[in-house]
Amino acid sequence: MNFVPKLPAPATFQDLWAMGYRRLVPVIPPDGAISETSSLFKRVGTSQDARGKVPGVKGLDGRWHSFDWTQREADEADLRRWAAMEAGIGVKMGEGLHLIDADSLDKAHAALIQQAVVKHIGVTPCRIGNFPKAGYLCRVSEPIKYCRVDFGPLTEKNQPRDRVEILSDGRFAVFHGIHPKTKLPYAWPFPLKPFDQLPIVTPAQITALLEELRSILPAAKPIVTEGAAAQVSQSSLRGDPDAVRRAVEATPNTSKTFPTRESYLDYGYAIKAALPDHPEDAFELFSGWCQRWTDGENDLGVIEADWRRMKGPFRRGASWLYELAEQHSAGSFRRADAWFEEIPDEPESLFAVAPASPSEQQTDTYAFLRIGDIVNRPPPVYLVGRHIPEVSVGFLYSVPGAGKTFLALDTALHIAYGRADWHGDAIRAPDDTVVVYIAAEGSFGFRNRIAAWLKKKGITDFSQRFIMIERTIDFMSGEDINRLLRTVSSAIAARPVLIVVDTVSQAIPGADENLQKEMTLFVKACNRLKEAFRCAVLGIHHAGKDGTAMRGSTVLLGAGDFVFRLDRKSGAPVGYLRCEKQKDGPDGWSETYRFDHVGLDDGESSWVPERCEQSIGPDRAVTPDLATTVKAAIASAWEAGTPWGRTYHSKDRQASKRLVEDFGLTTAKAEELIKFWLDTGEIEEAVRSTKTGLKGLRILPTVADSAANDESVFA
Repeated sequence: MNFVPKLPAPATFQDLWAMGYRRLVPVIPPDGAISETSSLFKRVGTSQDARGKVPGVKGLDGRWHSFDWTQREADEADLRRWAAMEAGIGVKMGEGLHLIDADSLDKAHAALIQQAVVKHIGVTPCRIGNFPKAGYLCRVSEPIKYCRVDFGPLTEKNQPRDRVEILSDGRFAVFHGIHPKTKLPYAWPFPLKPFDQLPIVTPAQITALLEELRSILPAAKPIVTEGAAAQVSQSSLRGDPDAVRRAVEATPNTSKTFPTRESYLDYGYAIKAALPDHPEDAFELFSGWCQRWTDGENDLGVIEADWRRMKGPFRRGASWLYELAEQHSAGSFRRADAWFEEIPDEPESLFAVAPASPSEQQTDTYAFLRIGDIVNRPPPVYLVGRHIPEVSVGFLYSVPGAGKTFLALDTALHIAYGRADWHGDAIRAPDDTVVVYIAAEGSFGFRNRIAAWLKKKGITDFSQRFIMIERTIDFMSGEDINRLLRTVSSAIAARPVLIVVDTVSQAIPGADENLQKEMTLFVKACNRLKEAFRCAVLGIHHAGKDGTAMRGSTVLLGAGDFVFRLDRKSGAPVGYLRCEKQKDGPDGWSETYRFDHVGLDDGESSWVPERCEQSIGPDRAVTPDLATTVKAAIASAWEAGTPWGRTYHSKDRQASKRLVEDFGLTTAKAEELIKFWLDTGEIEEAVRSTKTGLKGLRILPTVADSAANDESVFA
């Protein structure tokens, strides 16, 4: 597959436009300076630096900004502006145009792909960026979805290294510019042709091509087919007219806030999407906002022409307008105030649910029940027996460092691996169960936690039924929740049975946890997930200062179908899970969990919780292992100069209280155990300091450990 690089004859936006490629987008050059306000800025200099491969525009500040390129359709005025920016040239796929993207640096494999393309598609324009990777351009007679074949050796993330993709609607390809890795211009060894001269193939030919590639490429996987760019529910973009008006009026129109023409147009799109039933009011708002531009004047004729060209489907709406208003209005507008009275239309469930009964379908009367209907209802169904109802929203909270994430992850993994029970309580989930874990506080530590759990359980395979999203998702933003719904539904074939939000505080950035309105908005977002997937949603939250209640507004406690509190001092071997609320079941009970330390082969380690009702706690036996652990704690306190005593008033020094709080014994059992060890001579009360007269308990090393007898005494 050797070739002499050739620059494409069309090297400008106008050239491509003349050849029939009208869906043009500007591409940020590899050396472009990124605006600090752009989401791309944090990726500069990292492995995720997208310059040279992502659309963007240069602002008045001379720096590059991202924009919603999927929605924009270029006009000839755009071509002149983008050319003046010295942007690279990209073309959107879809509407008949597709790119067969051969993403492999293995020359032999690249040659096989080229031969298969020529066989099934014919000789077609070929674009080279980082040889021998190549892109083959064609037209398809009917709409097709994005699809690909993965193949080749596995990466460190256990994924195939190479792939062949069919780029369709929602994707784009760079046609002209500098490649970010090679620093050389893109080349067309098989020259680019006008759009209407490209070969036209059928979806069946594309499928046949991929099937042949599966048969000739090493370790090829089955064909993966995905939807096109996710279609945003247009109803979810609507907003209350008064709230939209207040948001637009509160948002300043400055070149700092809206540095490019694209950002100005994006704002117009959002207004149009937010008020589809009030087109005249929407244009009046947009026009008024345009006239408030502080750095110049907008021509009304241009505003009207731009407004007419703004066509749906839209991707941003009321929630984005509210977000911008809150961000730039110096406190005069709050998103929670806008959403509290009216939430956008709830999306239909992404999975089939039972049809409504005839009484539920009535629109002019309320459904009613008789006593027989109520009494004969089935009992509540639990995803995890006694703990998590099947379709519910609930919370687990604790002080920092208590281990709530370890406990939540342990629950999620039991479900994802199809375990029959969670520490003795039955798990009721279908065979294709999936768990979604939103690690909003970062996922780096989960590597050790999951590895330790797998080692302790003796599991060597990697479940495909656990997916993690390692980023902050703003539950105060309808747009973010819609994106989460689309992400989950596209990532898995079955409905999730559990979604974990870790933590609540990270899911409400900028919100005031003490305000009822704002926490109500968070709960409504959780309910949207619950209803869309018919699943359980578990929020991980922090305790208040005294550790006895959830932090912030009482809305969470009132709205939760279940609420648990984990009490455990950092580093203590045991903790207590207390059921504070179970809406349709008994509450007020507690369980004891031991946190086992598990070492990994690479020297790392983590903790894995284990329910230990069979070894400690009320009316349970004191096992030899527990006795050894307690004695070690007594010895450690003696060595530290803070010995435990039988009669100290301080909680931290009173032995019986330490055994109750740190090891799960009842007060009576703790005192009985200490007396037993004193009577048998295993411990003694001694003077720790002759200067101060400090006394306490110490272990007598000359007496053999009689933990075995402890079990018989307290069984």
